[in-house]
Amino acid sequence: MVQNPTMTKDDLIALGYGKGESATYIAKGKRLMVDKGYSYYNNPRLARVPVYILEELFGYDIPTPLIKVADVVDNRQTVKNPVLTKYDLLYLGYGNGQVESLMHQAKQIMVEKGFDHYLTKTVSRVPAFAFDKILGFVPPAIPDAQATVKMMRDKRAKSAQAVRLRILATKND
Repeated sequence: MVQNPTMTKDDLIALGYGKGESATYIAKGKRLMVDKGYSYYNNPRLARVPVYILEELFGYDIPTPLIKVADVVDNRQTVKNPVLTKYDLLYLGYGNGQVESLMHQAKQIMVEKGFDHYLTKTVSRVPAFAFDKILGFVPPAIPDAQATVKMMRDKRAKSAQAVRLRILATKND
């Protein structure tokens, strides 16, 4: 299990806050991040903020949501500066569009630091520290994230297919 460095409205609801109250705290957290210079959070569709911002708002430590990770050895956990892929971000709960935007911004940061290698569109890994400038924290590298995300997507697709088949069966009756 790895601690997820971010929280959503649903995570706050699970902790006992009301729906409206949770949405308000997420909005306040986003405004606080924008005030701190993280323009990424100035996005109406983004519903995720760092835990430390919510702790700053509340004035106490929040139990951080744990996310299950694969039982594989991943050397990215042991190196000082791991690289992240889009699958790490997807596993943390960011949407496809948000992940594409984050990866693009992180690559731009690397180019600004003089690493022209990141100008290539085929580059799929970016050092974790590049995300700190965008998100205000360094996301963790998730062991075997690509396989886990694929498995989650397949499970959702099968579930959706089962629902469609049930709807068709009821229409034919």
